[in-house]
Amino acid sequence: MEIVRLNSNTLLKDKLWFSLYEISFPAEERESKEVICKTADNKNGIVLALKEGNAIIGLVTCQFLPTVSLLFIVYLAIASEYQNMQFGEKIFNYLKSISDKMINQKIQGLWEIDKPYENGISGNEFTKRKRRESFFIKNGGKIINTDYVQPPVDGNTFVNMNLMYFPRTTPN
Repeated sequence: MEIVRLNSNTLLKDKLWFSLYEISFPAEERESKEVICKTADNKNGIVLALKEGNAIIGLVTCQFLPTVSLLFIVYLAIASEYQNMQFGEKIFNYLKSISDKMINQKIQGLWEIDKPYENGISGNEFTKRKRRESFFIKNGGKIINTDYVQPPVDGNTFVNMNLMYFPRTTPN
């Protein structure tokens, strides 16, 4: 397994990265390729591919927010056939190690997560959301007990979500 940081040139050539991205996130929650490429080229942006041989088995995009000294995880996904094999844990721990080096605060990482108990959610979607929440909790994530609505990424759709964070993993 290899974690590779991508810039916009390598990202635009990587159809597998964008294929996993489109499969992993609903359209109303996805940013455009242009926005992701800007993130990849921004000094505070991080776009990663988790590779196993030539296969892209996971992806991450995040932003270091220097004004609040926080790593905001925008997207984290592992291909379904590689889930439950500790790849998610490895990439999440990698993000924690990055934040330990960059940030000297009690709370270091923040991200949005779909609410499993949202009205009308059932069946496979409920199971997927609950598994995602359980993954983050098992790996040290904490739910912030507040009402939060994700601004419309697609320009139209507001999404009720939970906010989660991870605390500093090493002493100051």
